[in-house]
Amino acid sequence: MTDVHLRFSNRSLPWLGLAIVLPTLLAAIWFVGFVSSTGDRLEHDRILALARTVTATLESERIAALTGVSSDVGTANFDTVRDELRRARDVNPDFRFVYLMRPALGESKKMAFLADAESPESPDYSAPGDLYDGPDEDLWAAWKTGTALVQPPHQDDWGRWVTAVAPVRDRDGKVLAMLGMDMRADSWSATLDRYRAFAMAICALVLLLEGLFLLGLRLEKKNKHRLAALNTKLAQQ
Repeated sequence: MTDVHLRFSNRSLPWLGLAIVLPTLLAAIWFVGFVSSTGDRLEHDRILALARTVTATLESERIAALTGVSSDVGTANFDTVRDELRRARDVNPDFRFVYLMRPALGESKKMAFLADAESPESPDYSAPGDLYDGPDEDLWAAWKTGTALVQPPHQDDWGRWVTAVAPVRDRDGKVLAMLGMDMRADSWSATLDRYRAFAMAICALVLLLEGLFLLGLRLEKKNKHRLAALNTKLAQQ
């Protein structure tokens, strides 16, 4: 009778392990996806908040006075706006480029630079009136609707970026320009990878604890089997 009970217990142990581990694996897949999507949303909201904060610090009257052509260079309004953009970049080290854009004069559905935080000596500098050659569908949508957004990772002549775009408005709420803040896409991906790695570490820890629990059960069953065999032998003797 004891041998039959032990054989039944040994057969039930794999099923017990499957009943414990399988739901945990399914829960782990959901948890990793949940944490990853939450991290993506939090980062999305964070850089949008930064872009909106920068637009709130810009002097809309000076931006409205800019014409978006080379004659802006050297004017008091242009220099002040560029100084504000440089300060915004300096206090937000996550962002590489900070600039203002507006629909280009005489161009259909083209955005042009209005001011750039880069130094004019930099090869990455964009002068007033230079056309933006990156993906501009989202920019046009943001310009027309006056809403802030985050563009997904995209490639342009300067590299691979994630861009936060926010409208700059005057006192009456009219959109004067679009603020762009470029973050390197690898930095964005690295941040999201940290969220995913955290979730995977938690899941791995739970699975490890379950594995130790099942191993303990197996050792306990094995010891009980040995004890039962010794008791049977003693009884026979």
